[in-house]
Amino acid sequence: MRILITGPCGSGKTTLIEELSKRGYKTSQNLEEELWFEEEKSEDFEKAILKKRLAIYKKLKDEALVFFDRGVIDIIVYRKYENKPVLEDLKEYAKKCSYDKVFVLEPLNKHGPNPERDHLIKTAEDAKRWYELMLETLRDFGYIPIIIEKMSLNKRIQKVLDNI
Repeated sequence: MRILITGPCGSGKTTLIEELSKRGYKTSQNLEEELWFEEEKSEDFEKAILKKRLAIYKKLKDEALVFFDRGVIDIIVYRKYENKPVLEDLKEYAKKCSYDKVFVLEPLNKHGPNPERDHLIKTAEDAKRWYELMLETLRDFGYIPIIIEKMSLNKRIQKVLDNI
């Protein structure tokens, strides 16, 4: 079963994924942290992220249960957020990298100055806009997103596990 965990920067995705990993669940890695400063905000960055996401998806897609920290669909949301056109091949990749369940974490509204993360989401309003674009995009691709509200980490984990 392929499970996507997504949401805006600062919504707690990585924390949730790390906790699932500590509990013994198979997870992917967070790619933005690894690549952000290598390529900056450029087409090369998007291509590098896409290439890694496709490789990780291919490697893990047949696992009995795996949690993915973001997916190809996040690149589409990024392009929409930046008012860039969404390329047809990107849409095709997003269709090929499908998930059995998709969880979207609500923004935590804890945004403040952070030089390491100020690349995109800088305010609570930015996070809310990203969140809304993600929900819209997921529905456009035929998903019924499961919302993970603002609550303790243990309650968030339990909601995910109760819904798979």
